[in-house]
Amino acid sequence: VIPFKNGDLYESDLIEKGVDNLTFAAGSAGFAFVDIRPRDEGNPQDRTVDVTYNVREGARVYIDKIDVVGNGRTLDRVVRREMLLTEGDAYNKALLERSKMYVNALGFFKDVEIREVPSATADKTNIEVAVTEQPTGELSFGAGFSSYEKFIFDVGITERNFRGRGQNVRARISTGSIQRNIDISFTEPRFMNRDVSAGIDLFSSALDYSEYTSYKSESNGFGLRLGYSLNGYSLLRLRYNLRSDDLSYGTTSTQCDDLIYSCGTGVTSSVGYTLSFDRRNDFVQATRGWQAIARQDFAGLGGDVKYVRSEVEAHWYYGFRKDMILHLQGLAGNITPFGGDAVRINDRFFKGGTTFSGFENAGIGPRDLSSTYALGGQTYAIGTV
Repeated sequence: VIPFKNGDLYESDLIEKGVDNLTFAAGSAGFAFVDIRPRDEGNPQDRTVDVTYNVREGARVYIDKIDVVGNGRTLDRVVRREMLLTEGDAYNKALLERSKMYVNALGFFKDVEIREVPSATADKTNIEVAVTEQPTGELSFGAGFSSYEKFIFDVGITERNFRGRGQNVRARISTGSIQRNIDISFTEPRFMNRDVSAGIDLFSSALDYSEYTSYKSESNGFGLRLGYSLNGYSLLRLRYNLRSDDLSYGTTSTQCDDLIYSCGTGVTSSVGYTLSFDRRNDFVQATRGWQAIARQDFAGLGGDVKYVRSEVEAHWYYGFRKDMILHLQGLAGNITPFGGDAVRINDRFFKGGTTFSGFENAGIGPRDLSSTYALGGQTYAIGTV
């Protein structure tokens, strides 16, 4: 809490920082209004300074009312449900700071400020959540050129705060030389007024990897999603996907038999989960902390394909300055078939290009020696700084 120790050089900024840290610690213990005054006593003989913090505690404080101001479009309950404290709870400065982070992470507001306002009752305080709204809808048209997709065309419409209820609606069409995607999604962040998010996705895509692997695929399907916060730092997401794939490879059936094991149309029915742990100091622009994510999908709940697909991802942040942040990232994955099935080429991992800088698309992994085409891998591991 005290940002200095015996023998350190005296700095007035550190003295004030100590006041802020002690005030925050007192607030975390439930003391909203505390008076902390530092006192300096110089010792000319040994050229030192004694620093004493005089702390005057107030009574333990409870929250009387929580008011949301500045939200002309967003409903009050959208902000309130991100608060970790409610009326009647003991005041806790740490939970208020984290609540501010959650409200800001919604992306609906340009600025969020939480203020303590004295109440008419001595042992209570009012909380005022002041927000400044910003546009949440996007209508985009785009065209461009990239080393990955060559020419790209994109059109989409997104509303992240539909009807002011915090619902997310998106429709998007994009096409390039490698892939074409059409997807429509809807997400309800508080399904049935519970702390559970739910969503549905409809999608259609075509992938032309013939330049790198000599295979093409067309996929159509839908997905269902559920998400649940286990605590303030971890989140569990569940999903179900039903997808129909139409695969073609090269020009001969022999290539299908040898390399893909199953050309033509196949149905994939899978259930999966994502478990994430997030201890970053900021969800938008992290400068300290870490994040870990684990994903698994189990295909074989009906359909023609059977496999277990597992992936893990980890991030670590350390900020030396606001504009100098060290970010370490690690990723790994594996897909294992079962029931006598083989892994179809469109389910394998292709890394390179946008997924691993310094390599061309599908530039990492096993290849067909006769054609040099990439075959995709069943296991991968990547580390970046």
